[in-house]
Amino acid sequence: MIFSTLRYGVEDGVATLTLDRPDSRNALNRTMCDDLLAAATATAARDDAAVRLLFVRATGPVFCAGADLKERAGMNDDAVRQRRLAGFAAYKSLESLPMPVIAVVQGPAIGSGVEIVSCCDFVVATPEATFATPEATRGTIGVTQRLPRIIGKSLAKDMDSGTTASFVT
Repeated sequence: MIFSTLRYGVEDGVATLTLDRPDSRNALNRTMCDDLLAAATATAARDDAAVRLLFVRATGPVFCAGADLKERAGMNDDAVRQRRLAGFAAYKSLESLPMPVIAVVQGPAIGSGVEIVSCCDFVVATPEATFATPEATRGTIGVTQRLPRIIGKSLAKDMDSGTTASFVT
């Protein structure tokens, strides 16, 4: 299957899904939402018993800069809502994969990027990885449902205030 915003491949039972919009810092646009949904529901990842593991990675220095604000600037309220629903469908499809899904974060994950990471079963974060959820300062809900279940309510609230978390050990 060919995608315009992702790369997908399988080698030795390990599938890799790579966000591939480095010129836009891998910002999540409607096409990427649709590609993520298709990659998680209509590819060998779900149906191929030989695929035992899926990595979610990104091309370039930024894992995902969040929602594509340039795309959003030209949208009316209904289009913004439809893009958000497409994002929810994509996240749910990743979350429901039958094999372990591991996010490999090698740079900033912001907003929708944190949401993608939150759908994964495990996260491997390099020292360059940072996580931020500025949605609350922009009047949107973002990752407010998944994140508190993963990192706890206090840290999630702190991140929603616009701070950046870096989990370096």
